[in-house]
Amino acid sequence: MREITIHNLRAGHVLPLDLYSVYGIKLLARRTTITPALLEHLSTIGPRFYLADNARAFAPLAVLREVHPADLKRNDRARSDLVGLGGRVTAEAGAVLEPHHLDALATGAFEVVRSEPEHVAAMRRKLSNQILERRQHQWLTLDQNAPVEDDALRLGHITDGTWPGIDEIIAWRDERVDLLRGQYGRLLAGLPVDLALLYRMVDELIGMLRRSPSHYAQIALLCPRAADYLPDHALSTAALAISIAARRSWPVEHIRLAGLAGLVHDVGMLLLPQRLRTEAEDLDEVDRARVLRHTAYSVALLDDVADLPDAVICAAYRHHERDNGKGYPEGLRARGIGDLARLLAVADMAAALNEPRPFRPQPLAHEAIQTMVQYGVDGFIHRPLVRALVETVGLYPIGSYVRLSSERLALVVGMHVDAPDRPIVRLCDEHGCMQGDVIDLTCNEPWELFVLDGAKGPGEELARRNRLAG
Repeated sequence: MREITIHNLRAGHVLPLDLYSVYGIKLLARRTTITPALLEHLSTIGPRFYLADNARAFAPLAVLREVHPADLKRNDRARSDLVGLGGRVTAEAGAVLEPHHLDALATGAFEVVRSEPEHVAAMRRKLSNQILERRQHQWLTLDQNAPVEDDALRLGHITDGTWPGIDEIIAWRDERVDLLRGQYGRLLAGLPVDLALLYRMVDELIGMLRRSPSHYAQIALLCPRAADYLPDHALSTAALAISIAARRSWPVEHIRLAGLAGLVHDVGMLLLPQRLRTEAEDLDEVDRARVLRHTAYSVALLDDVADLPDAVICAAYRHHERDNGKGYPEGLRARGIGDLARLLAVADMAAALNEPRPFRPQPLAHEAIQTMVQYGVDGFIHRPLVRALVETVGLYPIGSYVRLSSERLALVVGMHVDAPDRPIVRLCDEHGCMQGDVIDLTCNEPWELFVLDGAKGPGEELARRNRLAG
C-alpha cells in the first residue's frame, strides 16, 4: 500500500493499483486513466489517497475493522458502512442485509471505523457520473450496427440432436446461475470478475442452441425461476439474446457479445434494496429516481471489469431505451439506440414477462409472447427482433400446455420456425399422463386440428375445470 497526494496524480496517468480514500473505500479501479475531469473531482474528495491491492491493507491503519462474514446475518442491519474485500461499499450503515450483500461480503467484510463526512461521501458517490461521462465519450466512436452473416450458426441446416430431459436442464441451469451469482458477489465487493468464465457460459449456450434450436427456449422460459433473483433473470436474458441474434444472422462474435450483455446487463440493480426491484406500484419520486439510475450504476460496476467490451457496457446502459423514444435513460429512438441494446431490450422484456413477480401472477408462456408481439406492433420495440424471438420460442413455447380444437390437453414438444402457431404436441390427460403418439399439427389440415389456446399445467387445469363444473 502506498500513500499519495492529489499532486502526485496527473491527467493521463494510469493507476497501477486501486485508488482508495483515507477512509478505506475504493474510488477507482486499477488501469483507470486519470482524466482532467476525474482529477478535478478527486480534489473535492481530499488531498490524500492510497494505492492498494484490497481493503485488507487498511487493517493496520485502524481505518477498517475486519468482520467475520459468518457473523453477518440476513435481515440484520449494518451498524456502519460495510466494505467488501475489493474496497467497494457493499451495504451502507442502517441497510438491511440481503442475500446479494452476503454474497459480496463472503470473501471478506470490513466495517468503516471512521465514517466519511457527508460531503465527502456525496462526492465519492458522484464519481459514477464521471465514469459514465468518460464512457459516453468513448461510445461516440463505437460502431453500434451489427453486421449480417447469412445463417452464421447454420441453424437452417441443423437436424435437432438429442436433448436432455427437463430435470437435467433445470439442474444444468441451477449450476450456471450459482456460478453467475458468485461473479455478481465479486463485482459488488469490488473484486476482479472472471470474464473467461462468463464467455464459457455464453459458448455453452451457443452450443446448446446448435444442438437443438427447436428445444433451446426451455433454458430461458420453462425452468422454475425465483421472484427476485438477478443472476437467474440474467441467464434467461442471455439465452434469449443469443437465439435472437442468431435468428437475425449476426456473426458469431456479435452473438457472443449479445450473450455476454445478457449476463451482466442488470448488475446495477445490486446497488438497490430488494423492495425497489420487486415493487411495481407506490414508489415515491426518490425511489423511482433510484430505479431509473440503475443503468448508470451498471456502467460504474462494469467499468471495473478488465477487457469487457465497450459495446456490452453501452448496451447495459441503454437496454431500457425504446424505439418510440419513451424509454430511459436518454429517450433515444430506433437506430440511435444501437443494435445490441435494442436486441437486449427484447430479450430482457421477454425474460421478465416469463418470471414471477410478487405484484402479479406469472403469465402463461403464450400470453407473454403475445404481449411481446403487441409491443412490436405498437412500435415500442423493434418488430424484426420480435419476429426473431417468435422464431426462437414459437407462439406456444416448448414445454407449455395447449388446449386443442378436439378439447384435448396437450404438451408442446416441438415447434416450427415457419409455422409458430402449429406446434408439435403430445396428448395428455388432465393429470399430465402422456397418451398417444406425438402429433405434428402441420401434418393436419388447419380446420381439422389446431390450437384453441394456451392452457395451465395439468394440475391447475384440472382444478379450473372442477371449479367450472361445480
